[in-house]
Amino acid sequence: MYEFFDIRGKVIAITGGTGVLGTSMVEYLAAHGAHVAVMARNEEKGNQLIKKVKDEGGEAMFLQTDVTNEDVLKQNARDIAEKYGTIDVLINGAGGNMPGATIGPNNN
Repeated sequence: MYEFFDIRGKVIAITGGTGVLGTSMVEYLAAHGAHVAVMARNEEKGNQLIKKVKDEGGEAMFLQTDVTNEDVLKQNARDIAEKYGTIDVLINGAGGNMPGATIGPNNN
């Protein structure tokens, strides 16, 4: 099964990468050979996560970001491309667990 969906060496950028879901995704993807660019606001949590991934033999980098700032995101993309050459997958996980971060069907 894993050979069909082989992610070894793929570059995966994850916004909200230090949140509950983001952290789980980072750990899983890195454990299966992906190079993970963890993008989040909290540098301390990000650096701790990167250390854990690398201690377990994975490959990852942390980028402090603000998904509401286009200039910061463009710089993040340049930094990822500089280190890994490309971005194969983007997972947008930022903001999902913060009040007001999601809008329900009855809210405009």
